[in-house]
Amino acid sequence: MSPVKPYDLLWRLENARGRKAPPSTIYRGLSVLIAAGLVHRITTTGAYVVCRRPGRPHDPAFFICDRCGAAFEHDASEAKRRIERKIGEKRFMVRSLGIVLRGTCSSCR
Repeated sequence: MSPVKPYDLLWRLENARGRKAPPSTIYRGLSVLIAAGLVHRITTTGAYVVCRRPGRPHDPAFFICDRCGAAFEHDASEAKRRIERKIGEKRFMVRSLGIVLRGTCSSCR
């Protein structure tokens, strides 16, 4: 599944409804879906993807294909714990931690 940017969603909504919608509509909807654990924002791209593990606690990592744009979500809870442990040793205050890997998916290879 490819990540979707907010204005692409807005365009789809406007085409489906046949009338204009304010951008705030999309951003409010995305905020609700994120709070419910149904959608993730990929901060490096500003795009959003549907959560593959809704209702289960996890720390997502995203593998993004440079050719087709597909994003694959994986649970990176253990990797994030290890990184946070190292960060704690350095007494560094982290504002956010996200894992995004870019490359080529098996379908495109």
